[in-house]
Amino acid sequence: MSRKIENLDLFALSADELKALAAKVEAASIELAKQKRLEVKAKIEAILTDANLTLADVFDITGPIASMPASPGKLLHVNPANPAQTWSGRGRRPQWFIELTARKGKPRSKKAPAKKRRAKKPRS
Repeated sequence: MSRKIENLDLFALSADELKALAAKVEAASIELAKQKRLEVKAKIEAILTDANLTLADVFDITGPIASMPASPGKLLHVNPANPAQTWSGRGRRPQWFIELTARKGKPRSKKAPAKKRRAKKPRS
């Protein structure tokens, strides 16, 4: 691939020539980014090999779920007649919610329990 662009008059090019040039620029940009990633990867692998380590030894790689904090839970509407029936307020309203709001107005709400986090694996 030629890297030479000297005094290129873009206004002298036709629309088709500009589109072709833009496609070449995009392809070259993608290729350069790919080469840069490969160079960085090779450097990291060389450093790890010299230190007799793996990427998992350096970084705690246990997955995105373990590294994310637990969500506090969504606000749920609870059916007072049957607390097992809840509604998050999203999507279609359940029949019990429609009947309750017609009779009493706004139903009581509660916070849903937070999801449990996965335990991290102990380092050895």
